[in-house]
Amino acid sequence: MAINALNIPTNVGPQSYSGLGSAYQGFNTDTVIPLLQKLLGGYSGNVNSAYDNASSGLGTLTKNTITPAIQQVINSLAGKNMLNSSVASDTMSNTISGLSNNLLSNQTSLAGDKASALTTGYNNLLTNAAGLGQYSSSTDNSTPYKIMAQLLQSMM
Repeated sequence: MAINALNIPTNVGPQSYSGLGSAYQGFNTDTVIPLLQKLLGGYSGNVNSAYDNASSGLGTLTKNTITPAIQQVINSLAGKNMLNSSVASDTMSNTISGLSNNLLSNQTSLAGDKASALTTGYNNLLTNAAGLGQYSSSTDNSTPYKIMAQLLQSMM
């Protein structure tokens, strides 16, 4: 009988949890993780597509807007017999050079932004997504011993 009195249960301490609860583990595994794999699996393709569209947009802008405007200026100068003048030639040369430099600068900026988008935030995105499914619990098994110690101390 005295031996049973010293049998202290160790499963009565407080428990703490972090992450998703156990009830959500199946939901996380069956629903969230496949969705994240689908979305993150296409990340680089989506970034490439977005920047390719921006780059082709610059080409379309050049083709549909800038090139016809320059051609109109050339035609106007030719109609006034000014095409062979050094002033017209210098003006056209400077204009085309400036436009070309701006387009090249925009293309370079797009390429740099694309490289940054593909590398900078992607690691953090993957790490954060992987952390969504973490779950842990812990129990303080020392609680019964603390109670016994307090009881013994109060009897002294």
